[in-house]
Amino acid sequence: MDCYEFTSQELKLVENTNSNSKPPSWSDEQLKGLRSKIKKHYIAEQSNTCAYCKIEILSTNGNIWHTDHIICRHQEPKYTYTPLNLCASCIDCNTAKGSRSVTKKDYSTYKSFPNKSANYLIVHPHFDKYEDHIETLAPGFTYRYRTDKGRQTIEICGLLRYCEAGGRKQVDLSLKALLMMAADNQSEEVLKFVREQINNKLLK
Repeated sequence: MDCYEFTSQELKLVENTNSNSKPPSWSDEQLKGLRSKIKKHYIAEQSNTCAYCKIEILSTNGNIWHTDHIICRHQEPKYTYTPLNLCASCIDCNTAKGSRSVTKKDYSTYKSFPNKSANYLIVHPHFDKYEDHIETLAPGFTYRYRTDKGRQTIEICGLLRYCEAGGRKQVDLSLKALLMMAADNQSEEVLKFVREQINNKLLK
């Protein structure tokens, strides 16, 4: 995925909104247009697909998408406008992830932005190949982790949540049990069974 590239004018605008040597606020009114451009850039780069759950959302409506700060901007404000720290995510993933730590070390121990895959607990949209860590059985229904990083992404971003984005408007306890089974038991036998059951429910 290509990062957003600031124009010289945009960089100057960001620098000029610094107050008392503090990083510019994400809610600064002067940067509203820039934030919109950044969000649209990552939505397009990700082919209208959430960086974490891989659900396709065929809309560029700003109210549907969030610009996610991979390292939470409240925890580490200096990375607020760092392009490698930004991606597009659905509201559910962004909410689940919240301000939880996503790096292996405390943010304060990094002298500059951590720009290697090995620095992160979760799948990083810029540094990792998603499929190497998570197998998406059915976006919005269930996921199978391949690595510990995949497992932590599923947990931190709440990928086993019961959400309307996956076409489920009411809680189905049997489906919820299947999702938990897939999360707890990664065997091929269980995986095949869960796939069959989910497909049967989708066809009804």
